[in-house]
Amino acid sequence: MKLDLEGVTTTLPYRNYYRGRNGLVAKYIANYFGVDYVDEKEEIDKNNMNVYYVPPVTQVRGLSHLKGINDKNDFYGLLIDKIGHVHKAILHKTNTVNTPDFYSVNFSKIVEDLVLPGVTVFSKEGIEKAYKEIGYVSRAVRIKIPNESDGRDQFTVENQTELRTVINKLQEEKISTEGLVLEVNLYDQNTISVGYCDLQGERYSFLALQKNDVAPEDGRDRYMGAKIRVVRGNISNLSAIANNRNEEIAIIKSQKFDQFYSYFNPSISRISYDCLFGKTSKEDSLSGITDITGRLGGTCPALIMAACEFKTHNELSKIEAEVTLNYNPQSTEIEGEKDAVRFIDLPSLRLTARINKKG
Repeated sequence: MKLDLEGVTTTLPYRNYYRGRNGLVAKYIANYFGVDYVDEKEEIDKNNMNVYYVPPVTQVRGLSHLKGINDKNDFYGLLIDKIGHVHKAILHKTNTVNTPDFYSVNFSKIVEDLVLPGVTVFSKEGIEKAYKEIGYVSRAVRIKIPNESDGRDQFTVENQTELRTVINKLQEEKISTEGLVLEVNLYDQNTISVGYCDLQGERYSFLALQKNDVAPEDGRDRYMGAKIRVVRGNISNLSAIANNRNEEIAIIKSQKFDQFYSYFNPSISRISYDCLFGKTSKEDSLSGITDITGRLGGTCPALIMAACEFKTHNELSKIEAEVTLNYNPQSTEIEGEKDAVRFIDLPSLRLTARINKKG
């Protein structure tokens, strides 16, 4: 079991966030597999041993094979042909004629009913046209850089003046190669994540209710952890533990999206889909898939702990678990941290996970 931090920033303390969280997740997976754990600094002879990697980012064919990652049995995460296949730009139709080779008009049509109303553009000229189109649904539009996560590099605009301010900040070259997403902006929103991981032929599917707050440094919607429910088997098995209509919708949309995602020929050992719920500025309720996470993500500490419990206790059919992020933590534990395992324990961030209920 090899921890891989290639693709992670070298800036501290952020690199240590990954080293702590991903390293302990990798140790749990090693325990699940019954194999030894090797950290990112240790050299290995990959030619004379079977190595399972735990990388921090989505893997791309053509590069991953150099490590020995060829299919989902070699690593934890997602393997795809082009990195753009996991970015938000693939979710929506486009008004741009010339598009990068990762973008598929056909795929955007297939998933149109599963995502929020939106448009992907690949030129600055297309931004105002897309803004007007979405304006029929909502006065407020959210603009997203497709390859960012945790609410970063997103802008909300409600008029042409605000739109022009955002456009002036953007680089034409990045838009033409990576795209730009314009979606209906939702208020009173909440996110339900649905996904699964495959370990040694066993699948564990989960539903996660995100715990978010407002980041003090930039006002973005910041991930603070999640309460998750995990079951054995496919996403469809989550329907039996749904507590309300929104959870049912998230499960149905994620299951369909996962089926359609096979369009890109992915090799998946861990993936999840974020389904956003909320109201438009016109008070209309909407929901839809807004993001794909094909790597070790925020729910994984609790998910892997649950998987280990499932393997040890064959009688279990459902596990409730929780991940909690505590920025600039004090010595006193907050709600969610009591009796939890510390995956990150630094002055700037404490990340914990725990099993809450087994049944």
